[in-house]
Amino acid sequence: MPKLSSRDAYRLWSQTYDLETDNVLVAVEGRLFARLFSEANLTDKVVVDIGCGTGRHWDSLLARRPRGLHGVDNSPEMLARLRARYPDAMLHLRAGSTLDPLGTGDIDIITSRLMIGYVPRVIEEFREWTRVLRVGGEIIFTDFHPDALVAGAKRTMTHAGRTFEIENYIHPVSALRAVFDALHLQILRLDEEAVDESVRPIYERHQALDVYFESLGKPLVLGMRLRKVL
Repeated sequence: MPKLSSRDAYRLWSQTYDLETDNVLVAVEGRLFARLFSEANLTDKVVVDIGCGTGRHWDSLLARRPRGLHGVDNSPEMLARLRARYPDAMLHLRAGSTLDPLGTGDIDIITSRLMIGYVPRVIEEFREWTRVLRVGGEIIFTDFHPDALVAGAKRTMTHAGRTFEIENYIHPVSALRAVFDALHLQILRLDEEAVDESVRPIYERHQALDVYFESLGKPLVLGMRLRKVL
């Protein structure tokens, strides 16, 4: 299977990304994020969505009435799709590891979905998140479960009838905990979501019941809610 960088993959994927809803990872991650997100108060808060993509879930963010919502992504093609949907959105194309032009302590809440695995040096990523977050601010993020990746799961996308593997980095939970300790990020909740019977129809439609039975009961998505304490 040919491999693409995340930037090249999403450049191609942007053309069909919003149409691909019959996806096990999207379904499982959606349940987990909804649980974590239900505990957050966005009212009158400044929120940044890192790895925002096309803003597929922005309706749920805006429904919570934040004072401001920023979107950050390294794919101009994905941001263009988001801009078409939300013409007045505050969007930032990310060229490197920093979150310019967000200032220190500007942000109340950071959300990020299925993005961390694309980051090679996770401590640098979370250090920048911590910089822009105010003391007492929160982070809600999900990602492909590292145990699933260790077991052989792949991040993939399909374009023009071809399937590509997307370059990905594995960050074990123990390594994430060490990063959060170093950056004074308190874990408020650590949760995971496994493959269960609710997603069997998706496997059936993709004629992949063998994969379903192999994956049943195994964690697919990891999620955390964090608070900056210093």
